[in-house]
Amino acid sequence: MASIKYFCLKNRKPVVLTALLASTTAMLWPSGDSDLYREIRIPLAATSDTEQPTAGPVGTVQEEQIQRIGYTIEANDTLGSIFAKLQLPQATMYKLLEADLDFLQLDNLKPGQQLLFIREGENQLVTRMQVVIDSINTLEFTRDGDDYIGEMHAHVTNIIERQVDGVINNSLYRSASNAGLSPAEIDRISRLFEDKINFARDLRAGDTFQMLYDDIYVGDTHTGRSTLKAVIFVNRGKRLAAFLHDDGQYYDETGQSLNRAFLRRPVPEKYRISSHFNPRRLHPITKRISPHNGTDFATPTGTRAQAISDGVVTRVGNHPAAGLHITIQHTETYSTRYLHLSKILVKQGQRVEIGDVVAFTGNTGRSTGPHLHFELHANSKPVNYMTYSLPEGRQLNPSQMVAFQQLVNQYLAKLDTGDESQLVAKATGKPEKV
Repeated sequence: MASIKYFCLKNRKPVVLTALLASTTAMLWPSGDSDLYREIRIPLAATSDTEQPTAGPVGTVQEEQIQRIGYTIEANDTLGSIFAKLQLPQATMYKLLEADLDFLQLDNLKPGQQLLFIREGENQLVTRMQVVIDSINTLEFTRDGDDYIGEMHAHVTNIIERQVDGVINNSLYRSASNAGLSPAEIDRISRLFEDKINFARDLRAGDTFQMLYDDIYVGDTHTGRSTLKAVIFVNRGKRLAAFLHDDGQYYDETGQSLNRAFLRRPVPEKYRISSHFNPRRLHPITKRISPHNGTDFATPTGTRAQAISDGVVTRVGNHPAAGLHITIQHTETYSTRYLHLSKILVKQGQRVEIGDVVAFTGNTGRSTGPHLHFELHANSKPVNYMTYSLPEGRQLNPSQMVAFQQLVNQYLAKLDTGDESQLVAKATGKPEKV
């Protein structure tokens, strides 16, 4: 009989993984408790979800030994340190990293993520590795000869509709929290209307809001993910509305996009500009007059760098002067460059969306200190990003408005009638990011 072994580096509560014990091919899914595993051996004797395994003798030697090693990521863990702690072969780690090139997950592990290693046979080869990406997705690597093949698995999810109504009594955050919205949902609404209303200054007691969401469940468990479908604000008697269209963009009732075509900053926090765009700048290192074709943001190493618009990564490289850098092509006209990065989170050919974190800022290449050098190119020529007139969001054309208006009418009917029926549909894959 095979056994399961969990390693615990600290005295914490065990993670309940009933489904994992059901068979030797069970998938590792999060249980809602992200604490580290305690050391325990459990025989894999259960053959159904209702049959409970019973404890067996520790250290039993089986004819065909299968060992499962569970681990939960801690702060400052790296894949190398994890392999060292668990005494797993470094050669196996490099093979897994090669298989991860299509996923780019193993070099971006976060505290709380759960890992599972399965070792088999007399040589105790790692035949499978599973990484819980989030509450829906698990990445699995399977040994194939001397190499590994990666595959992303997604739970089937239930979509349950939720309506939220509220009245502003103080701040948006407090009023929306009292109505049941999460911090991420509140932030999503704030960003959606940030060009229309100043939530810190313009709100008044008695203002109202209505929202319609799709909540995403795995079984009976809420994943913490939700998709905002419609929102209506009444501020001082003025109505503001946003509706999610089939293209994934938000529009008002007239079909005008509320999504910014371009962000005004590539870093989420408002770090100061240490060097402006200047065609005749005196270079701080070479002391020669040379163009400074971008804007430098004085950011600590590891600051998140965002895509300022949707696009495709066309270049990922490491240059002696530019250091780690990426280029994103947004349209036929516009492209952006990010230089002196400490870590790149995307790969060449990958599609990105506005606001996606594509890299961490750093101090690589020829640099005087940690910062992000950011460039905007228009028609292949560098322009001053901070003063350049960027395009506005688009307007739906008359033919698109027909389908959009039908969708809006459905949203309004539910919001106006207060229909609380829970509509459940089946879906797979990743929900919208919030």
